[in-house]
Amino acid sequence: MRRYRAIILLYICPILVESWSGDAHRVILDIAISNMEYETKNHLIGLTQTDDYAHLRQWLIDESTWADTEDANYPASGENPKYHFVHTSTSCGPYNPVNDCGDVDDPGVCLVTGITKHIRTMVSARSSPIQRVTALKYLIHFLADLHQPLHVGFRSDRGGNEIKGVLPYNEDLHNIWDNALVHEHKRTTGRVPFVKGKKSYSALLGRLIHGQFKTATEQSIKKVNPNNGMDVEALIISMLEETSSQLTCPLSYSLDGVSNVASGNTLGKGYIAQGSRAVANQIKRAGVRLAKLMNALVAQYEDNMAEFLRATAEQEAMKQAEEEMKRILDAEKVVERAAQRKEKKEMKKVEKEARRIAEAEAARQRRERDAIKLANEIRERQEKKAAADAVAAAARAATIKNKATPVLSKKQARAEKKKALKVSSDDNLHRALY
Repeated sequence: MRRYRAIILLYICPILVESWSGDAHRVILDIAISNMEYETKNHLIGLTQTDDYAHLRQWLIDESTWADTEDANYPASGENPKYHFVHTSTSCGPYNPVNDCGDVDDPGVCLVTGITKHIRTMVSARSSPIQRVTALKYLIHFLADLHQPLHVGFRSDRGGNEIKGVLPYNEDLHNIWDNALVHEHKRTTGRVPFVKGKKSYSALLGRLIHGQFKTATEQSIKKVNPNNGMDVEALIISMLEETSSQLTCPLSYSLDGVSNVASGNTLGKGYIAQGSRAVANQIKRAGVRLAKLMNALVAQYEDNMAEFLRATAEQEAMKQAEEEMKRILDAEKVVERAAQRKEKKEMKKVEKEARRIAEAEAARQRRERDAIKLANEIRERQEKKAAADAVAAAARAATIKNKATPVLSKKQARAEKKKALKVSSDDNLHRALY
């Protein structure tokens, strides 16, 4: 049943490759942590929640192969295995992302984009600790894979996986570079443990570095801007082109300098000796570069986090200022509404008083009009009564006169006549004088 599963997996993932051996990964991490800066180690101790340097070292060594385990969904994931390698042309020319990164099903999925992706997560102030720990475990593994020449191999033979039965190991060419040559070089040094103690293989390689790897690549790691994806990608590409141009074509695939290694070929002693030394050199180089890269990433993360906290503090301060301004405006509105209410209340009082005065004035005017009207009515009644009384008196006088006329005495008649004559005499005299 397992055999059938293996066959099925081969057809499902025809470009799947095995990773650099676990021993090589562990040695690379042991070298890397020895070359990390003090601040970087302290940061990683906090991130990984290890107690001290010794526990951090063991954690990194243990997790260096995590990306090759089922815990990392390897190799069941359709995407994850493709992050472990990148292709190169048969001439090992410059990197071409269209041809060399990914396949038809997953274009753009390869070591270059995988490393870039996890670097972005590592330096982002918005990444959670869990996300950064996961990115760290992928990153320490993928950067090591980038230095295995057949992780930068040909698409046609799946990085040497299809070149099978290569002697004297009777293994496929990829596995020889993953494992056999690592053990071959370790055997020549006489070292037994890979990473334990001062007499380990990793301790020997670490001592053999002695200021090596001061190439343009190492210098560019110090200058890289981890916030800039294009800058990071350019750095990764420079590493893979270095591996492919210096090792993949001229050494890993070359059987004798003329023809390439094919299935069933026997590798000569010169190939094995040169290959084992190249593997050891790549292990040292990967360890040093990983240390330098982690120094740069931790420093950039701390800068990003400081900027993020500053921006967050500014936003919080601005938010608080806005809230305070809102409270002030709300208080002003309350005061304004209270003033308006008070003003309205005072206005109502004024209006009420004005209405009272107006009503009083109107009442006074009504009373005055009523008094005038009453006076007029009384006067009219009095005038009418006086007129009536006068008429009545005149009537009575006339009646009395009419009744008294016939009985006038003769004496009165003569007096009247005498008076009339006197008046007539006075008129004549007056005319005579004038």
